[in-house]
Amino acid sequence: MDADLDIVWRALSDGTRRGILDALRAGPRTTGELVERFPRLSRFGVMKHLDVLVEAGLVLVRRDGRKRINTLNAVPLRRVYERWVSRYENHWARGLLGLKEAVEMGQAATGSEKVTSTPFNVARVELEIEIDAPPAKVWEALVGEATGWWLRAFYAGGDKATSFVIEPHLGGFAYEQWGDETTGSRHAWYQVVAIDPGKMLRLSGAIAPSFGGPASTMLELTLEPRKDGTALRILDGAWGAVGEAMESSMGDGWRQMFTDGLKAFIETGSRNE
Repeated sequence: MDADLDIVWRALSDGTRRGILDALRAGPRTTGELVERFPRLSRFGVMKHLDVLVEAGLVLVRRDGRKRINTLNAVPLRRVYERWVSRYENHWARGLLGLKEAVEMGQAATGSEKVTSTPFNVARVELEIEIDAPPAKVWEALVGEATGWWLRAFYAGGDKATSFVIEPHLGGFAYEQWGDETTGSRHAWYQVVAIDPGKMLRLSGAIAPSFGGPASTMLELTLEPRKDGTALRILDGAWGAVGEAMESSMGDGWRQMFTDGLKAFIETGSRNE
C-alpha cells in the first residue's frame, strides 16, 4: 500500500500533471485535446506526463480507433484520503477547504477590505529511525515519558513549558504543560485520531503561521520489530499554506526530535528536561 501511495504522491507533485487531472475532471479528453490545453509543451511532453499519471492509476486509457481517450480515475485519490483523513478529521477538512475556496473567490471580503489568498500546497515526509530497544520499551517511552525526550528547543512556550504529555487514547491530546498542572495553562500540538497500542499512533494537528502555516498536519508513528530492536517509522503530511522549504524543515525537525530526543533517551537515558 505504501509503495502504491508513493507513486500517487510523486505523480501529484508536478503542476502540469495536476493541470491534466483538472482538465479531465470535466470528462474524458483525447490526447490531442490535452496537448492543445498545454501549448508550451510538445505532444511528447504531454505524453510523458500522461504516462506517469497512468502508472499511478490516476488516468485510465482506452482506444477509439486511432484516438487515445484519457479518463480521470479517482480511486487512488480516495486511497490517499482514507489513509490520511479519518472520520474525525473529515468535518474539519471540509470546512477548511470551503474557507479556502471562499477566500480565493474573494467572497470573504467585507466592506472595503480586500482578502488575498495564500498558495495551497502539500508537503510529505517519511523517515525511519532504528532504535536499540524492543517495541514495548519504545512505546512506553513514546507515550509515557514524553517530557524526557521531547527536545527543549521545540517547546512553543519556551521557558514557560514544564512538561510534554501524550495521552495514549482516542481523542487524547499531545500538549505542553505551562506552569503548574492545576493552575497553569496548556498548549496543544495534536489530537489522537487513531491508535493501535504498542504499534501505531496517528495524530492530527495544525501548523501556526509563526511556524510556516497556517496548515493542517497528520503525523503517524509506527513501530516495527527488527532483529536488533525497533524501526520507528515517521510519516508526516501537511496541507495548506505550505512553503517550498516546509518539507525539508519537517524532515530535519522530526529527524532531530526522534534521533537526538527519543532514540537517545531510550538508548542512553539522556533526558531533555
